[in-house]
Amino acid sequence: MDIEKKIKGLIKEADIYRTQGLFDEAKTQLDVATTLISKNKNIGNTNKLLGLIRAQKKALKQDIEKVETATRAPEMSQDFQEVVKEQFIFSEDKNKAALEGAVALVQFGQFKRALKDLVPLLEKKDVRFVAAKNILRCYIALDSVEIARETYSKWCSDNKFTEEELGQLDAFLSKHIKEKNAKKNAENKRHPDLNVDTKRPVNFDMPEVYSVEIQVDEDDVEGNILDFKVISQSGNRIQFLLPSSKLIDSDILKAGNILHEIRCYSQKCLFIGNAVVNSSTKVNTDSADSTEYQVEIEVS
Repeated sequence: MDIEKKIKGLIKEADIYRTQGLFDEAKTQLDVATTLISKNKNIGNTNKLLGLIRAQKKALKQDIEKVETATRAPEMSQDFQEVVKEQFIFSEDKNKAALEGAVALVQFGQFKRALKDLVPLLEKKDVRFVAAKNILRCYIALDSVEIARETYSKWCSDNKFTEEELGQLDAFLSKHIKEKNAKKNAENKRHPDLNVDTKRPVNFDMPEVYSVEIQVDEDDVEGNILDFKVISQSGNRIQFLLPSSKLIDSDILKAGNILHEIRCYSQKCLFIGNAVVNSSTKVNTDSADSTEYQVEIEVS
């Protein structure tokens, strides 16, 4: 097969995997495509192919972030859930279209409704394996790890899946449980005395916050953390000062940026949420060598 055609095929496969919620598989295809390009310098459209890979990786990262932060999403009305599904259904095949709609619900945090749509797809051979992975993902997101394990055990006793598929499902389940536990343990180690609230109502009354932490590298559970003392608060709008010593790491605090998994500390609890940067304004300081910015974020 022509090497350029093979690379394009891998990129297309990655896109299909991504739309099905198979993020690990999508990443693998993109990594293979990148390796092939690096080993074949004589390909004419290298820049174009690398551009396609970058676009896919960006879309993949955004989809992963949607799934990872969707646990706090409020339950949508049934009509709105249908609208979400319709926006992300592209296949003309009935089973694949149903899968695309269900995966869209997963990405928007509608796990209970997604499960309702995914379970019947276990009877459809062409989408069964992908549906199964997303079912496990939903249970883990809903903190129903034991149900996820019981569901997998049930699959092991019937004839729906091959031995290879069961092995992959087992690895998938173990990986995601480990990642979930790692995040919880990281929070407990940093702040063992605080009650962590990640499932508050959308219209919650935000308590008085004295400090916020923002993780610079969202892909690393133990990543670099920026800590800021709150200087002003009005409802869910929080203001803090960004000193010059932290400017190197402050690109994520530009106005309009979305912040994921920020930690807000009150006297009695820690709660985790998302936020948008409303503004970042330079303020005068007494020292000519020092610069500070007053940053306002809106927590949701």
